[in-house]
Amino acid sequence: MKKKMNKVLVVCTAAAAMTAFSGTAFGATLDLESKTAVADAKDGAGDIQEAINQISGNGNKDGWTIKIKSGTYDRFTIPADFKNITVEGEKNSVIQVMNASVADNLSDAGGINAFGSNITLKGLTIDAGNVPAEEGKFTAAVSNHNGAVGGTGFSLHVENCTIKGTDSQFADGILFDSPGFDVKNCKISGFKQAVEFFGDNFVVPESGNMVSGNTVRDCSFAIHGYFGGGSDGGVLSFKNNKVTGTDDLRAKVVIQDLSNTGAVRADISGNTFVNALVGLVNLRENGKTISPVLTSNEMGVNSFYVEAVEPGTIEFYATYHAPENSEGCWRVTGIEDFGIDAGLNPDGSKAKIEELVDAANESGSRTLSITGIDENNLIKTFTYFKDGIYWDSDKESKPSVDKKADGQDRIEAARPGDVISFTLESNLPQSLSAQVKRRTPNDDRPDDDRPYIIEKKSYQLIFHDKMSSNLSLNQATLKVEIMNNGKLVELPEKYYMVRTDLEGETFRVTVGLVAAFNDGQISYDQLKNAAQIVVSYDATVKDSVINGDKVENRAWVNDSEEDIVDGPVIDPDVPSTGGVGTKAFTAAGIALMGVAAGAVIVTGKKKKEEQ
Repeated sequence: MKKKMNKVLVVCTAAAAMTAFSGTAFGATLDLESKTAVADAKDGAGDIQEAINQISGNGNKDGWTIKIKSGTYDRFTIPADFKNITVEGEKNSVIQVMNASVADNLSDAGGINAFGSNITLKGLTIDAGNVPAEEGKFTAAVSNHNGAVGGTGFSLHVENCTIKGTDSQFADGILFDSPGFDVKNCKISGFKQAVEFFGDNFVVPESGNMVSGNTVRDCSFAIHGYFGGGSDGGVLSFKNNKVTGTDDLRAKVVIQDLSNTGAVRADISGNTFVNALVGLVNLRENGKTISPVLTSNEMGVNSFYVEAVEPGTIEFYATYHAPENSEGCWRVTGIEDFGIDAGLNPDGSKAKIEELVDAANESGSRTLSITGIDENNLIKTFTYFKDGIYWDSDKESKPSVDKKADGQDRIEAARPGDVISFTLESNLPQSLSAQVKRRTPNDDRPDDDRPYIIEKKSYQLIFHDKMSSNLSLNQATLKVEIMNNGKLVELPEKYYMVRTDLEGETFRVTVGLVAAFNDGQISYDQLKNAAQIVVSYDATVKDSVINGDKVENRAWVNDSEEDIVDGPVIDPDVPSTGGVGTKAFTAAGIALMGVAAGAVIVTGKKKKEEQ
């Protein structure tokens, strides 16, 4: 009986002349029967382009799997006449793409070019350099765009890949120019657009498009695309992804129908968004299948939704929606100028936008609608200026307080005459940053363009403190400090008021934030970043306390919940260990508790007579 032999073809280095792009070429191994090619940079069995070239020379270009062994490889191109091709990498298979010397930014985007039909990239690490881009041209780590809009491939699938960029302001992670595409379980970072699909004349196929299970970070857009040209297409699904932007630049999920035929249908659900926004423009109006964005996703800090619809135009109507459970405010970012100088919006548009934002914030509205100055002067907002307006979540939805005694959450023990240092820690209200304006210089103040908050906005932080009767406030030690560049800086007394004559409170500290900001004691960045604010003071344990008493201190800020620190009074007749600043445990007791316990009970307290 003859043993069955697979037909094996070894391609030698002479095939290097067939390589589409320069790179080290050692040959590739092809199994003609199983239609499997193997590229192994480490043992000399070839680069990926060699395998593709040899498949092309073999004549049958349908149904091949190209396996990539661990190693580092050059980018490659799959020609348009290839079909049903899978390129699959094992662990640590790295493809280096987008090095500046090779891309023309039009028919060649500088990365992996997949021009065939039904191409799958799986398990690859794609490491992108930086190709300088020109206006109207494209750079991408992975692309099936060959320079002619209209779709070069039937479909492209990218699965379980890591695609890393260099924070380019131009490049895409993946650029699709075909109606069929999927991106699943990938990690994409460091691009302007993680996923872009380009095709104003495309309809989503009936089978739909799926972008799911991906993690996107450090990208201006998680997905950005345009569809149009029909009304009977399938659904574009963006599901179960994790999208994270920054305070300064939100990561955007944007799907638009620029032809306004109502072709776009989208399902945005199951995602986790942090510092992100979802924008959908000119959705299918009849029978649309969109999931309700705000309730179908986890909308984290600073995340919101925009829907823009206006039949007959690209967009002159936008409604911004913040999550129902999010406390915060709307903000005109200053990142975008709304194109007034370029003639994209009428004069007075920015002032009108600011007026509408102020009105929404004054009323506490989580919905912001913008149409125009009047019916003859409509304003373009989201379609053209996606970063023009943000929702800022308060880092503290309501001001809260953290009460500490000598830096601890409880008082271990107290003796008559002990001095305890208390702190009340809270944060500046981030929402106040949305009220910041900038002065207009005039003849009296030619150089004065400092930021300010109008005086009628008298936002105050009010710290309430209630101590047990066996504690006595040392008011001279009270101070207010605000965190600035990692250090607490004391606020002058003129910006806060202390009252000790109120029933039910030992004292109250009211901080005038607007006056402090307008005088330069608080900066815009401190408001925006909800900087820490600390009220600190000392209190003395009265001589009248007896063993078994308890010292207690309660605090709250504005209408927050109370925070409490308390602790027992120990027998004042038990001798001290003798060390200044120790609590009254016996030396034997400390020895029994061990060194660690001894370290814990040493605090910053001082005996009254030692001051």
